[in-house]
Order: sequence, then structure tokens, then C-alpha cells
Amino acid sequence: ARCCIVDLDCQFGEQASLFGVSPSTSVVDCLDAGDRLDWDIIANAVTNVRPRIDLLAAPRDIPPPETIDADQLLRLLAMLRQNYDHVLLDFPAGWTNAGLSAACACNRLLLVVDQSVRSIGRASKTIALLDSVDVAPGNVTLVVNCAEKRLFQVIGAQAVGDTLDREIAAVIPLVKTGLQEAQVRGFLFSEEEPRSAFAKAFAQLAETDFSDGEQS
Repeated sequence: ARCCIVDLDCQFGEQASLFGVSPSTSVVDCLDAGDRLDWDIIANAVTNVRPRIDLLAAPRDIPPPETIDADQLLRLLAMLRQNYDHVLLDFPAGWTNAGLSAACACNRLLLVVDQSVRSIGRASKTIALLDSVDVAPGNVTLVVNCAEKRLFQVIGAQAVGDTLDREIAAVIPLVKTGLQEAQVRGFLFSEEEPRSAFAKAFAQLAETDFSDGEQS
């Protein structure tokens, strides 16, 4: 299966650096094409980062948020869907009209949250926002990140799902050493430590069938 990752964090997106690439083109080049947007422009903008995985990176320079046109973004995503088996969107922490429009067009949203009260509170606000634009609750699934299992832990991973009233798609264990070093070198930690609990959790998430999600 072919996959395209789209970094929609146009201000501080880091997908390119995490994959160890420095593309000269970005998602903004596609959005700026206007009515000229076609597959040739998209193909020239994406960067191959792994076998069968392409990246449409965030721009190097920060564009004004109001320049991201929601309709043009949806048109771009429609073209990507026609040419890839999977299109993964990496959203910024803050929501814009364009980002929210893209979220509504997704078959499934993975909301990353950790076990802290602060993170759960922010996730609750995000879920409320998605509810307000009629995103089906079954389309929003949780990924509990940096999970720890401690004897006297107040908030366990399952408690996060119960609090937010959403299904947990994966629990990603905390990595205490090696993760940041791998990112600096432009490698994925799961590639360097394929037998780690971290890598196994991501492999399980990758094999999850999300095809039964309702179309928003």
C-alpha cells in the first residue's frame, strides 16, 4: 500500500526533520497553485522518505494562517486520495478553519493524549470542538502516548479512554533513552529498535483496521 503523510502544521511542522530530509517544496506550493493544481504539481512537491511512503512537508518559512484556503486544501486532499491508498494528516496543536475542514473530511482521527490532567483537559476541548462540527464520535480514536505503568498511578491508560469516552487505538509506552537521539539523526526509533515495546505498539497500530469508521 502507498501512503502519503501531509504535514499540516505550516508554522512548526517537523515531519521532514524527523525523516531526515530537507525538501525544497511543501504543501504550501500545492495550495498556492490555485486552479493550476494537478497531479504533476503534487508529484513534484512530495518527497519519498521510505519505501511506498511519501511526505508532503510543511514549509520552511511560516505563511500567514489566513492564506491557507480551506477549499483548496480539500481539493488537494481529494487528489491525494485518488493516488494513494492511505493519506495521513499531521495537524497542528491549534485549530484553523482550514484544518477543521480537513479534519471533517477524514475517515478517522487519532487524537494523541498522555496521562496528565493537562493533556486530558486539552483533549476534552478538542473532542468538544469536533462534536460541534458533527464529527461522528466513532471517528475519533485515542492514542495514549508516553504511557507508564506504576504501582500507585492515579490515571491509567484505560482511565484516559473512560474519561474522554473514546476508544483507545493504541498505548505507546514511554521511551526513556534513545528516542531523541534517533530523531536527531533522522531515523525512526522503531527502525533502530524493532523489538522494543515502542516499535511493537506502533506496528499494532499500523495493522488496525479503521475502514469501519463513519464518513464525516
